Amino acid sequence: MKDFLIQLLSYETTAERPDQLRNAVDLVEKEVCELGLKVCRFEKNKKPSIVLTSDGSKSPDIFLSGHLDVVPGSPMQFKPLERDGKVYARGASDMKGPVSAMLFAFKELVKMSDTKNASVGLMLTTDEEVGGFNGTKYLLNDIRFKSKVAFVPDTTSLVPYEVCTDEKAVWHIKISVSGTEAHGSRPWLGVNAIEKSMDISRQIKTSFDNKWGTPSQDFNWIPSVNIGKVIGGTATNKVPEKCELYLDIRFPEGISFESVSNIVSEIASRNNALIETLVFGSSNHIDKSNYYLSRWVDAVEKNTSHDVKYFRTHGASDGRYFHELGIPCVMSKPHCSLTHMKDEWVDYDSLVEFKDIIKEWVLSV
Repeated sequence: MKDFLIQLLSYETTAERPDQLRNAVDLVEKEVCELGLKVCRFEKNKKPSIVLTSDGSKSPDIFLSGHLDVVPGSPMQFKPLERDGKVYARGASDMKGPVSAMLFAFKELVKMSDTKNASVGLMLTTDEEVGGFNGTKYLLNDIRFKSKVAFVPDTTSLVPYEVCTDEKAVWHIKISVSGTEAHGSRPWLGVNAIEKSMDISRQIKTSFDNKWGTPSQDFNWIPSVNIGKVIGGTATNKVPEKCELYLDIRFPEGISFESVSNIVSEIASRNNALIETLVFGSSNHIDKSNYYLSRWVDAVEKNTSHDVKYFRTHGASDGRYFHELGIPCVMSKPHCSLTHMKDEWVDYDSLVEFKDIIKEWVLSV
């Protein structure tokens, strides 16, 4: 498994490198070809995916689901380094380490002759970091793969085996704002579109705060809004007549999209601004009492010294696409660093342990 992991980590599988994305999928196919299973490869908008199932169906009981793409990094981050039992490289934690464990767990399960061997599938995609629309969403909604449960080891916790029960919904929007052009020396003759966009963002934030409260370190399981980018103006000495305001809005399960979008739409309409949705992803939730999650917790606590804890995250993953279809998603990771950090790492012994627990969990459900 280590040789596979090291090779996989050496590929610069970022969104703008389709050749490297295909190399990663090729490596996976080479590793599983000995199983004699039908390998299903797909590609949409230059984002390749690979799917295998132990019974050849499109609806196994369990899908082990992950992504092979990573966020950009320096060239040195794609030169894996082993030190003190850890493997360092871009993607070691998010999520080529956990993917390697899932792949080898899948291989070992398929090779088992035990009649209890569950129907299990492996689904690996290459576009999670840019939304997952051409990967997991496409495979589930268009190709119509499905399962009773999904296992997605793509969390943000530093605590080994901590379970993520909730992820917020994400709504990225562009608000196009119009003003009136004038010379910069006589701003009173114009309407500054940039200033107008800032006023719109303040109105939205104030409305959110009034309805749900103000997000803080200790009070944050509520909607939030962030100004991610502002584009406007062509010269310092001109009052800009156009501005584009880009907002990142997040909200948890239990708060409807309509309640959030109505606020934004009303404010935009009042200011004669136009809204364009760039990205939307639903929230993700699993009950702590869920059968599949309970079996995962049992497998972890039986085979490790960890008492499994639970947490919620403000980010998003491809797990939401399973949740949208009513498929529960178990999310947990081995001992890894935080994601997207400079010195990203995964503990190799923990990765091996993780592989074995995945196997036991699959057989237990």
